Amino acid sequence: MSFLNKIRRLFQEEEKQTKKIDEISLEEIPLLLNKKDKEIEKTMQEETDKLYNEIQILVNKLEEDTDSLSKLDLSKRKAEEGYKNITEVGRKDYLIVLQNLIENLRKKKTGREQIVHITYELNNFVKNSAKSDFKATFLIGKEIETIKQDITKIIKLQESFMNENSQTLEKEKTIKSLTKDYKQIQEYNESKLKINEEINKIKHQKEVDEKRLKEIETKIQLIMKSENYKEQVRLFDEKNTKKAELKSIELKLRALFDSRILEKYLYLETDKDKIKLAKKYLEDPSQAIMSDPELKILKTIEEIKEKIRRKIISLKEPRKTLEKLNIERESLHKFKKEFLKINGEIKEIEDKIAKIKTNIDELIREGASIETNISNDKKHIEAMNKKKEELEKTIENLNKELINSIKEKLG
Repeated sequence: MSFLNKIRRLFQEEEKQTKKIDEISLEEIPLLLNKKDKEIEKTMQEETDKLYNEIQILVNKLEEDTDSLSKLDLSKRKAEEGYKNITEVGRKDYLIVLQNLIENLRKKKTGREQIVHITYELNNFVKNSAKSDFKATFLIGKEIETIKQDITKIIKLQESFMNENSQTLEKEKTIKSLTKDYKQIQEYNESKLKINEEINKIKHQKEVDEKRLKEIETKIQLIMKSENYKEQVRLFDEKNTKKAELKSIELKLRALFDSRILEKYLYLETDKDKIKLAKKYLEDPSQAIMSDPELKILKTIEEIKEKIRRKIISLKEPRKTLEKLNIERESLHKFKKEFLKINGEIKEIEDKIAKIKTNIDELIREGASIETNISNDKKHIEAMNKKKEELEKTIENLNKELINSIKEKLG
């Protein structure tokens, strides 16, 4: 639901208003509000023009009385010079404030501005004239009272205007408020349109990505059917087989070099070179044997065996451990030879794989990236739709509030 499908009546202004709210379309609302605003503005202008003209008559009288006050000869008044001086100072100050008031009341403003202007100038006069008024009334109270009566008439005229035009002023205020509410709803509608545009933009990009993803999937399928790819897969399988063989050799080597015995040896040994060598075999026996061409580890094993016999290294079953540590040089050479052979075969396989050019890995990476983008776009669209739904609820509530305001305030 947008701003208003139908509204009841905008105005019941005398017998002129004949069109009912449920006959007014959404498109007519701003025009109607604007029309009523212009009508009120015209009425206010006519009424404030009348007020201005009536005030000018009173201002003319005020100006005459002000002129009389300025020409008054205080020297003929029977009073002490001190009182005369005080009165003269008060009169001069009072005349300045009066002249400012007269000058400002002559200024013409537009519509409601005229009311605001008059109210401000009268209040300003009362505030600024209080002190000088008190001083001036020492010897010329009668003349001051005449001016006060002139100003009182202007105030009463302005108050009378406010009372007589209170309904018009209230209606003007109501129309301004309704127009503001309408504009706010329009702003929300514009926000909703922007959200829709953003959603459509994301959807379009998502469609482009989905199309590209299908192209990638097709290309990958074609590559997977090619002889090159099949050969590549075969080589990868062969490489994995060779790696499994290497792993088997590594496990056998680890079984030969009991980590528990090596740790006990390291705990007791103080020679740095011997410690370094034993640590290598403890951490990675496969790499250690490749970097030990003279197989110095055999000498270390003999030292370990001697420490076991002498019970320097304490074990529960020393005999079994000694039997396990009977490692032959030839056996280690065989392990080393197999390790080198399989590593060489793996290198040859990797060279063959490198020569087969298929961009399947790049396509898979691109596809994965696009899938992530599509997933993010879906989440973004869901969030935007949720935001749009919340905005639509807000608009609907504001519409209802506006309708109720129109019914309540404008009948």
